[in-house]
Amino acid sequence: MNIAQLKIVLREIITQTDLTACVVGHRGVGKTAAIVQVAAEIDFAYTSLRLGQMEVGDLVGTPYRIEDEMHWSRPSWWPAAEAQQTLVHCDELNRAQQEDTLQAIFQFVEPPARGQQRALHTHKLAPQHRVVVAITPPRWQLPGCPARPGPARPRGCAAG
Repeated sequence: MNIAQLKIVLREIITQTDLTACVVGHRGVGKTAAIVQVAAEIDFAYTSLRLGQMEVGDLVGTPYRIEDEMHWSRPSWWPAAEAQQTLVHCDELNRAQQEDTLQAIFQFVEPPARGQQRALHTHKLAPQHRVVVAITPPRWQLPGCPARPGPARPRGCAAG
């Protein structure tokens, strides 16, 4: 699939469904540029989460107590319910470093069940907002390369 085709598919998924598009490609092929361009073309605000640099607190907000009840502040990146339609780009999903960060984001990127809202911990995403995921696989996962990096890699297959 080329970038023009990717943009057509992304536009369709974002505007016609509540599914989570997952864009997979190597560094520098234009994944992020295509996602940003589609957001602009369909008049969505754009928010990028670099998951490889985030901890679970960055995703779910910080806890605070009101009397005997625990609450969680809305993360600064979370689009408000009344905000313009926003495309939340969860970049580097496979590079999230901590298991709890991965578990938190998996709840968010999973498409909601019919009649439900997309959620992250205690936060509910307003229905006009959408989510897209991008993954950059390690270089050794190129087609034709061995399953794991090793000394006998074919030419062009380098460890990520």
